[in-house]
Amino acid sequence: MENAREKRKEQKRSNAITATPFVFQDPSTLPRRDNLYGGHFIRRYVSSTVGGGGGGKSSIEVADMLGMVSANPPLRGWYFNLEDPIDEIKRRVTAAAMHHGVDPEVLNANLFVDSGRDQSLVVVTQQGRETKIVEPVVKALIAEMKYKGIDVLIVDPFVSTHEVEENDNNKIQQVANQFTRVANEANASVE
Repeated sequence: MENAREKRKEQKRSNAITATPFVFQDPSTLPRRDNLYGGHFIRRYVSSTVGGGGGGKSSIEVADMLGMVSANPPLRGWYFNLEDPIDEIKRRVTAAAMHHGVDPEVLNANLFVDSGRDQSLVVVTQQGRETKIVEPVVKALIAEMKYKGIDVLIVDPFVSTHEVEENDNNKIQQVANQFTRVANEANASVE
């Protein structure tokens, strides 16, 4: 009887979460974060620019993207605006590039832009009481980023990437997890 109890305890322990002891190591041997731009865009991480409506977040994101794709060495960036038509996106990017003196050839080589009006980027949907990850979209996003060598993806706005209740933390966490997955698997920064 005692042996059976021990076996059950061992089975429970094998399925349990375990605490990993911290082992101090020489700080110079720890890998550095792969900071891509301004301490805000880090490879394999998701970041966010937040603020009230009409506060200029999209303009900041376009300027950041131009800074990254025209850096030395340049990064490859994908600006995916889910609200505006492609003509408006092109006007904004062109105006910002002219203002900042960015060489058009640098843009042609390193920048990708798309509109949510032309292709969907919804990664989580709500069907009745069930929340569903749109796996084909997530996989296609990762595959395209790998294929094109995208270092940074900016999706604007976040609210248009899902169809779940914004005030439900568990559901929003599922959406955020998909972008963390994209950042990790595509070895890129996602905003």
